[in-house]
Amino acid sequence: MSFDFARTPLAGEPVEDEAAEDLVVKIHRCALAGLCYGDARSWDLGQRLLANAVPAADVGPLFGQFYAFGRALIAAAERPLSCRPLPYAGHCAEEALVLSMLEMAQRGCPAGVIGAAGALVGVGDLGTVFIATQALARGLARCGLFVRSPITRR
Repeated sequence: MSFDFARTPLAGEPVEDEAAEDLVVKIHRCALAGLCYGDARSWDLGQRLLANAVPAADVGPLFGQFYAFGRALIAAAERPLSCRPLPYAGHCAEEALVLSMLEMAQRGCPAGVIGAAGALVGVGDLGTVFIATQALARGLARCGLFVRSPITRR
């Protein structure tokens, strides 16, 4: 399946930041490591990484949204999701789909969110995944973190 969304930037639109994408992927990895392997240290690390990027008052709530997003993905997945180690360079295909889901949510494109979610976890019940994606995308935007997936950069 290919996602090739044409895009024309709008005046005054926030600019995506590759550093934000890397941060989002690292926090996602930390949340999944805790959920998949019971590694609570990864949750602490994820919160410390967030603390370097967002106001202190936003760290707990935003990490909670990453946690809820990860739980929703795991619950809906038709197959086990991969969990890359934090220092892994680049983004795997699953992480690119996560970024695509968040980008489409931040752009107000629900069909794009559902398409990427279906490619990531399967086409079963995506309601909880959609809600968790929307909540995380809003939380990231409130903190000034806007992402763009490598899928849509082509």
